Parts: sequence; structure tokens; C-alpha cells
Amino acid sequence: MGLFAEPTFSPTIISGARDTADVVSGRIKPDYADEIFSYQPNGNAVALLLVKARAKRKVSQYQYYFLQKDRFPYRDKVNLGAGYDADDTSIVVDNGGRFYARCIVFVPRTLERLLVQSVSSNTLTIEQRGLGSTAQPLLDNDELVIIGDAYPENADAGTAISVQETSVFNYTQTIRTPFAFSGRNMNTDMFGGPDMKTEEKWQTSEHTQKIEKAILWGARATWTAASPATPNTSTGGLHYWVKDQNEWNLNGIPFNHKNFVEYLEYGMYYGRGGRFGTRTKWLFGSSAYMTQIESWGHDLVRLVPSNEVLGLKVKKIQTTHGDVMLVDHPLFEGENRSKAFLIDMNHLRYVFHQGRDTQLRRDIGTPSTDGKTHEILTDCGLEVTLPLAHGFLDGLAA
Repeated sequence: MGLFAEPTFSPTIISGARDTADVVSGRIKPDYADEIFSYQPNGNAVALLLVKARAKRKVSQYQYYFLQKDRFPYRDKVNLGAGYDADDTSIVVDNGGRFYARCIVFVPRTLERLLVQSVSSNTLTIEQRGLGSTAQPLLDNDELVIIGDAYPENADAGTAISVQETSVFNYTQTIRTPFAFSGRNMNTDMFGGPDMKTEEKWQTSEHTQKIEKAILWGARATWTAASPATPNTSTGGLHYWVKDQNEWNLNGIPFNHKNFVEYLEYGMYYGRGGRFGTRTKWLFGSSAYMTQIESWGHDLVRLVPSNEVLGLKVKKIQTTHGDVMLVDHPLFEGENRSKAFLIDMNHLRYVFHQGRDTQLRRDIGTPSTDGKTHEILTDCGLEVTLPLAHGFLDGLAA
């Protein structure tokens, strides 16, 4: 009879009832919720409002242009250190091109009105001092305001004047989000659904946030890439256009109701959403800004019905200068908690290169690879007209 080896293992003996701790861990089936939850799934508030509020602009080149036209400048200043007497009729100003024959000029400091006879370079020849008022001496840097004109009977129309349009340009920016799967991964059962399906949803959210960050913080630039040595462009975002135009740096000043309303004297001045238009602009900022605003009192901050704001739930604060819609933006975090944008949605537009708006490109990898590579691609930019219609806030105390 053959020789049989004795068992060499020492089994674990369980005394009493078997509980779950007595079952080897790999034998118990894990119970996962059939959903994968993501942080900040909706971090694209500005882009979302842009495509809802205004039609997208399709362009055929990566460099695109738009036109804007300033108002005719109607204010200027006296330019003579010694000033002028009440009977002087030859007055030098900073910008003579703003004046024209027959225009009436108001001096806010003295309440005097002047009638201009002719203009030569920066020198005004005055036909009438103290028009309907009393002539007063003028000081250097006295403000002069054009309040209209007055022509005599049977007079010639005079010289036509206008303001030249300004051509402004920006670039589209190619934003790509690739994601790939092995062949085995695609054929493995998983909680939450197939990995390709759940990953596609997550990557889409991440991609929209890339677009949002470009719209907020991107800089207009073009250069030749290192590899491949081809043109590379980035789009100028809100901060690029607004930072030097209408910036309010708090620098430790309390962000309170009074100071904010004072800022709106300037922030609500220009644009279709400003004081000469609908008087409605949007404040996109961090939770820190919204907390401060809420602290001013619930009688100042009101919830707006969602059907009035393109399906979004937002609040607004009403002031004499206009209404400000409040959006707590989840991407204003870290050092950006101290920053916010006041936006006139009438002067922003989402731009995309024709045929290259956001799209899912499937199976773009090497054919011989045991798996698949997909990507989300967007070639987009921002159109920002009238930068003074928008505002940038910074320096909110922690």
C-alpha cells in the first residue's frame, strides 16, 4: 500500500455560531450604490448662461474679430496753468477734437455756458461767454461738458463728425480631454454600470470645467508649439479683457452694502445691462462673497423665480443703480475666493470654430491597441465687447 502524506495545514477552528467576521473577506459580496457621485458636477455657470442667453457665434478661422464703438466724448478740461479771465475768448483744452463749431459748453464748477465759434487744434474760439448765465474766470483743469449745439437761422450744417469703430480680435482655443479603456475593462461587469459609460459622464463634467476656466481666466496668445511645431492659441477670457478696465480692489475695505452700491455707480454705468439699458448684471463669485451679501439682510437679497433666469435658481440684490443677479460659483476657490466678476451678459458671446464645437470623438486610438481611446474636443473662444460694461472685484478679506 502506498504512503500518503499527513495534512500539513492547521485549519482555523470556529467555536459557536459563525458570524460575518468568521467569513473570509473575499467571499462577501460588496454592496455599492449603483451610481458614482462627482464633486462639482456643475462648475460651468458662465458658459451655461452664455449659450442659453445668446446665440453662439460660429467662426471659420481661429482668429476672429468683432467691432465696438465708443460714445462720442463730451467731456474735457481747460489746459492753462494760469487759467482764464471772464472775458477771454480763446481757450486751450486737452482734446480740441471733441469740440465743434456751434456747440454749447457747460462749466459745472461755475455753472457758466459757452458757445464755441470755431476750433483750431486744441484752441477754442468762443463766440459767446456767459450764455444765459454770468461769465466766470476759468481755472486750469476745470471740467468742460458739451451739452448740445445751437445753430442760427439759414446756417450751413457745418462739419460732420463721428467716432471710428474699433476692431478687436480674439482666438479660439482647442481644449481636449482624452480617456481610454483596455479591451478587458470594456468587458468587465462593474457596479455603477460599464466603466466606459460612467467615465464618459465624469470626463464630460471635467471638460466643461476646462472651458469655464478658459472663459474666466484665459489669456489671448498665439505661439508655435514645441512638439509638434504648429500654431498654438489660447483665448482671452473675462479677466484678460476686464482687469485693467473696471477693477475694484477692496484692499481691506469692508465689503458691505454701502461700499458695494458705491461701486455700482461705475459698475452699472456702461452696457445694455447698465443704467442706460435693462439695469441688470450678474455677479459670479465665491461662497465668501455670497456669505457677505447674505449678512446684509434678507430684505435686500431675494430669490428670483427660475423661469426668469433661464431655469437657474439664483438670488438678486436690488439697488438704485440696477439689479444684480447673484451666482455662487464653485470654481472660485483657493486664492480665487477673493475674486468675483460683475458681468453684462449682453456683451459676452460663446464662439466656436465651425465643425469643432464640443463633440465626443470615439475610437481615435491606434487600431492595433487592445482597447479604445475616446476624447472630448472643443475649439472655442470668448467674444467680449465693451469691456467697461463688465467689472472685476478682488481683495475680499478672508
